Amino acid sequence: MRNRMYTQEDCDKWLNDDLKAVKRYVDPLIKVNINTLTQAALYSFAYNVGG
Repeated sequence: MRNRMYTQEDCDKWLNDDLKAVKRYVDPLIKVNINTLTQAALYSFAYNVGG
């Protein structure tokens, strides 16, 4: 929407919703134990590539 101002809370909620969806998609594909930083990198990659 043009000239629409969004609150920080709106943006945080949308980001969190998107990241939850990424997590639901990525987690079942991980078949080995990985550390938290690697997991975050996979989420970030999937989020930025889209799908």
